[in-house]
Amino acid sequence: MFAQSTGGGAGSLFFLLVAIPVVFGFFGSRMAWKRCRSPGQGLALGFLLGPIGLMIIALMGAKKGPPCVACGTPVNLMWTKGFLTAKRPVPAKVCLACGTQQQPTPPSPVPMA
Repeated sequence: MFAQSTGGGAGSLFFLLVAIPVVFGFFGSRMAWKRCRSPGQGLALGFLLGPIGLMIIALMGAKKGPPCVACGTPVNLMWTKGFLTAKRPVPAKVCLACGTQQQPTPPSPVPMA
C-alpha cells in the first residue's frame, strides 16, 4: 500500500557533510575576493564555519590601500584580473572620494653596500 523508503540516509548525510560546506566555501571565497582579501581565506572560513564564517568575512570589510595624494583618504584596492586568475590587489587609478588621478608608486631603491 505505502512505498517503503530505500535507505536515503546516506544521501542526506553526504549533503550535510560535503555539499553544504562546499557551497559556503564558494560564497566565502567570492565575498573575500570582492573585498580584496584572500579568496583562500574566505574559502576556509566559509567551509569550516559555514554562515558564521560568512559573517566574519562581511565584518572584516574591504582592504584599504595607500592614501590618496590629494585628499589623504585610503584608496580602494582592485583586482587586476578575474576571480580565479588574480594574483594580488593593486590600488585604484582614481580616488573615489575626490576623483584625483593616482600616480603609481615606484619601487623603493635597494641601497648598494
